[in-house]
Amino acid sequence: MDEPAALVVAIPAVALALWSLAWFGSLANSQARTVVAAERSAAAATAALGTEAAATATEIATGETWPACTDATAVIAHIDPGAQAAVSLVCDVPGPIPNSQVCVTGFAQTRPAHTGHVHVSCP
Repeated sequence: MDEPAALVVAIPAVALALWSLAWFGSLANSQARTVVAAERSAAAATAALGTEAAATATEIATGETWPACTDATAVIAHIDPGAQAAVSLVCDVPGPIPNSQVCVTGFAQTRPAHTGHVHVSCP
């Protein structure tokens, strides 16, 4: 194969590789931040008392995901201040594929102290 033909074949392959690297990097960063945000906001909602719990959880969730998401929404699934909470997050992933989302529900409880998360289907 001569050099011009090799370039014609190689340029699209290299472009596709760079594009997929950027997209998967954005997706992985968004997933990691969404998981952390869901767990931290659920833990904050558990620790907060009264109506502050929802506001605190939402603030933490959106603040944690902001650098990795083009838009993030937090929904308080359950709050029992001082005992347990669950917060669901939807993170719109930046990148070349439109409408890519990561959705996670984080939960926390005080006795025994435990936090965690589950990936959920996006709405």
